[in-house]
Amino acid sequence: MRKLLFIFLVIMTFSLTGCSGNGDAKSDSPVMNVEMKKDANGNSHKIENGNYQCFYTVSKGKTGRIRVTAETVGGSIDVKISNVNDASDVPYTGNNLGNASFTVNLPKTGEYKVWVTCKDFEGKYNFEYVE
Repeated sequence: MRKLLFIFLVIMTFSLTGCSGNGDAKSDSPVMNVEMKKDANGNSHKIENGNYQCFYTVSKGKTGRIRVTAETVGGSIDVKISNVNDASDVPYTGNNLGNASFTVNLPKTGEYKVWVTCKDFEGKYNFEYVE
C-alpha cells in the first residue's frame, strides 16, 4: 500500500505542469511543494505551496495570447505575466484569482514568463498559449 501511495505521489509531482501550451513552451519549476491531505470522508485533496514558472515565445510578426483559467477551492493563487527582456512589459498581474477565465494579450515579440505563486492552494489552474 505504501509503495502504491509513493508511486501515486511521484506521478502527481511530475504531472504538475501548471502550464500547457502549443509551440515554444518550456518549463522550469523553481519550488512548488505538493501535499496530499485527506478530509473527514477519506477523500484526498492536493494542496500546493510555492512558486512555478513557465515560458512562452511570441514569434516575430505575431501576437501571442495566454488563456488563463483557475478554479479555486481553497487558499490563493497569484499570477504575473511579464516580458523576460523588457521589465516595463507586464501584461498581467493578479492576486488571489479565485475562479477565473480570461485571455492576456502578449503585444511584443520575445519571451514571456508566467510566474505562479500558490499559498495553501487547492484547485486547478491552466495556462494555454495561442499565437
